[in-house]
Parts: sequence; C-alpha cells; structure tokens
Amino acid sequence: MYKKTFITAKTVCKQGRAQYYATLQKAKKGELVRIKRGVYAKEIDLNDTMIDVEAIAPDEILCLFSA
Repeated sequence: MYKKTFITAKTVCKQGRAQYYATLQKAKKGELVRIKRGVYAKEIDLNDTMIDVEAIAPDEILCLFSA
C-alpha cells in the first residue's frame, strides 16, 4: 500500500513561511532527504519503499535502459 512519503515545498508553503524555513532547516540538519528541488522525504520512509516516479516527476518519462 502506498503511503504519502514525500513533502513538497508547495504543500509546506501553504502552512506558512515559518514552516517552509523549518523544512529547509530539517534538510540541512539531515532530518529530511532532498529528492529534488522542492521535494523532500524522511530517510526512514524511503528505506522500505520504491520511489514513486509519478510523485517526483509528474508527466515525465523514465527510461529503464539508463536507470
């Protein structure tokens, strides 16, 4: 079962500027892993799951040959 493991800057910004900067600080401290610009996740949440490409890169193509 898929659970929401990603934190996006867009969703954090809706909670306010202070929450956004708190998220950036957590990423600097290593509490969050930066997946790509504006997308973060807790390391423990990534341990037992495959990364959902659609959640990270919507409307993009993943080539398994180069992956």
